Amino acid sequence: MLPGLTQANGDGDVLETTREFKVGFDAKYGITSNLIADITYNTDFAQVEADQEQVNLTRFSLFFPEKRPFFLEGAGLFDFGVPRSSFRRPPPMLLFYSRRIGLAEGKAIPIIFGGKATGKVGSYGVGILNVLTNEFYTAATEDDDAVDIPRTNYSVMRITRDVAAGSRIGLIAVNKDEIGDYNRAGGVDFEYRPSNNLDVRGMWSRTFEQGMSGRNNAWYLGTRWRNDIFRASGSYTDIDEDFNPAVGYVRQSGIRRVQGEFRWAPRPQKYGIREIYSGPEVDIILNQDNELEQWDVNYTQWFSLSTGDSILFYAKREFERLDEDFEIRDGVIIPIGDYQFSGFGGRISTSDTRAFNTTTGFEFGNFYSGELRKFYIHMTLKPTSRMSLETFYQFNRVNLPAGNFDANLFTSRFNYSFSTSLFAKLFAQWNTESQVVSTNFLINYIYRPGSDFYFVFNQTYDTDRTTKSALLDSTVVGKFTYWWNP
Repeated sequence: MLPGLTQANGDGDVLETTREFKVGFDAKYGITSNLIADITYNTDFAQVEADQEQVNLTRFSLFFPEKRPFFLEGAGLFDFGVPRSSFRRPPPMLLFYSRRIGLAEGKAIPIIFGGKATGKVGSYGVGILNVLTNEFYTAATEDDDAVDIPRTNYSVMRITRDVAAGSRIGLIAVNKDEIGDYNRAGGVDFEYRPSNNLDVRGMWSRTFEQGMSGRNNAWYLGTRWRNDIFRASGSYTDIDEDFNPAVGYVRQSGIRRVQGEFRWAPRPQKYGIREIYSGPEVDIILNQDNELEQWDVNYTQWFSLSTGDSILFYAKREFERLDEDFEIRDGVIIPIGDYQFSGFGGRISTSDTRAFNTTTGFEFGNFYSGELRKFYIHMTLKPTSRMSLETFYQFNRVNLPAGNFDANLFTSRFNYSFSTSLFAKLFAQWNTESQVVSTNFLINYIYRPGSDFYFVFNQTYDTDRTTKSALLDSTVVGKFTYWWNP
């Protein structure tokens, strides 16, 4: 049971206050010991922390991880797409991306009902999801376009089967239905492991929508090999121009992509060095007419020390063809043309087992027809087992013929546990690109196992003072949950 929500929005000199009372429920039922059903009604995610801000210096949309509990539980069973080359990079393609449900244009879309079943049935992995979201509308403002979302139903079915040790085959179907429109996607994939050293993966998928046919396929084939000293991988990805999974994520469509990587990874266990990771990575992107669009070559040298610390250096060379002007910031335009640019950087990280640990990195180099200077530092302080403080600062300075700009980001998170059943968290962010400061304060009291009380206080401030009031938004939430296990 989730009652009580109060929200206050500030706009100029006028403070408009709205109050809302919500009651909802979540239910969990064990169909079998390995298959779990979840139901949610009038879902509320007030206690979920805001997305961490990111700086975007590319032509492509950012990727944010899922944080909402209903979608996180059993999320791995719905994985289908092109694997990411590293955890620091977004995935090239996901056929199902749960953040397409209940979120749009930075707004939370009300979820009326949701149900899912996830788990194992013998050698089969099962993931079934259905969610109904309500209609949502906000009028256009000086800074934002209008948001008009009709009532929409989302459904996903994912089935996999283990066929041998470490090998599997699978299929997926994704559907989005709204008034007068639909978008559907389906696909098959496999993973084959003939030995512990070799892994081969592949997938094919297709999307369907009104008035669209033909070039709407995507497929991928990749392999990885490793032993105690060497690692190698290679892959080919083909994404048609009209491939459009409305409940998925595609970083770049209309491409053919070839990737390759070779690493030397010995474990010398000498001179304080635990492991070395060294080698090149190549990424080539063509359009559907096999014309070169992008390439980059990256050489990385990484040392893992016996103390748990690590040191990394890299050098890179990139090419990018712009077929249209790229407005990287307001009034700063990079014109059509071919660009080659180089850079180098490094990172030093101390062991996260230390009471105080840091990660410090930098990058210098060319950037299109200009220059880029980047620096970041992440610090974590854990003076006691009850308290932790994290701070992250990123500085980017871009100099281009059309203009210069800085893109800076600051985040800080403070956690304190009064006991095993009571803790508080303060999360603050500042992004010079959006020119806002946001704060999120949470108190969570677990008054009995599975049952919580949340108090949430969020505020957003305008640092550019484009409004008469610096306060843009203020929200106070009280949320009470009771877990009943008959």
